[in-house]
Amino acid sequence: MKAAIILVSKFAHWLDIFDVSLLDEHYDVCFILTTEEGRDWLESNLNMTLLTTLVIKPCGKDKLCQLDSESTIQTIDEYILTKYKEIAVVGLDESNVALAGLIRDHYQLDGDGYAITKRFRDKYLMREALGNSVYNLPYTSFQVEDAFNSPQEYYRELVCELGNKFIVKPRSMAGAIGVRLITNESEFINYCEQELTRQDKLMAEKYIEGMVYLVNSTVFQGISKDHIITQSLQPQFNNTKQPIIVHPIVQSSSLIVEKLIEAADKIIDLVQYKNGSCHVEFMVTEENEIYFIEIGARVGGGMYKNLFLNAMNKNFVNDHVLSQLNVNPHTGNLNPGYGAHCFIMPNGLTVLKELLPNLKSQYKCEFLPESSRHEAEDTSLLNTSAILILWSTDQSNYEVDLQELLNIYGEK
Repeated sequence: MKAAIILVSKFAHWLDIFDVSLLDEHYDVCFILTTEEGRDWLESNLNMTLLTTLVIKPCGKDKLCQLDSESTIQTIDEYILTKYKEIAVVGLDESNVALAGLIRDHYQLDGDGYAITKRFRDKYLMREALGNSVYNLPYTSFQVEDAFNSPQEYYRELVCELGNKFIVKPRSMAGAIGVRLITNESEFINYCEQELTRQDKLMAEKYIEGMVYLVNSTVFQGISKDHIITQSLQPQFNNTKQPIIVHPIVQSSSLIVEKLIEAADKIIDLVQYKNGSCHVEFMVTEENEIYFIEIGARVGGGMYKNLFLNAMNKNFVNDHVLSQLNVNPHTGNLNPGYGAHCFIMPNGLTVLKELLPNLKSQYKCEFLPESSRHEAEDTSLLNTSAILILWSTDQSNYEVDLQELLNIYGEK
């Protein structure tokens, strides 16, 4: 009897570049989706013959949610264990990393259990794992209910502890969702009243000015390799509403690269992450001081996976699945490709149309509307925020070209 590999995810699009042939004939792939959005994508994009078992357990459209462990285990018992005696579990997205750990614990499976995976879902526990690391910033945790009892007093306490500017974020939300820079008392009160419920748990941390870098890598048995670094060319919490935000791949010759890789390896060791793809986010000051923002136990968000595959022939989705199955993924020298991941805001679509002919003369381009993740032929199909991926294997004028792109849209 074949074994079942259970992939748990909110979005089915994580599989669009996954090479199922990497799994030998003794495995079947089973998929647990947590939203109807994932179902729509799966039915229209993926060859369904690759999936022997498809289980849909939606949490509600457009909601960031995860299945509770009880209903998920019931689903596995009823739909999967009736056919398979041996299973393995892989969490593909931020919402289901901790859930995958719970499932492993319940069935006593190999891989990171809940004690480890919950650190990637709870930003406070993530910080605690770093201890006194030089990369850690001053931080604290509180429940919104506590702040409501005496918001002015609570705000003053946070200012005394963290400074006049500090960042608040939900402890359990993915990526940048719900993250705000607080500069005065009214902003703090409005954030608590409008963004959250009183039961929500928050984390507050000291604000540091700088540029954001993302270190992407494959981790196998605690050792990271194949690092690819991207940078945000817009300062964090910039309120100028720029129409296009560019995240280029940082060239290995950059002086900051070695320091960032060293810092990322240290963070991976401290949080005890053993197997899978991951990304570590840092803030780098003008003085090249490096501070930790967060770590994700998955491929970077947006459509970075497509960028890395196109520009450098690096498939982090393959690496993630194989590593979590405790199979050493095939890795080698990265192709010397170049590219950028660009977020196109609604007010940037007109600008993009003007730039498109010039961009296509220098780069290969892929458009992915943020709402559906479906590839579009041109920007006439885009009526909302979108993602643009640019890549090339030609080294000439790469950084200059991106700076020209920034200068052009900055004048619009």
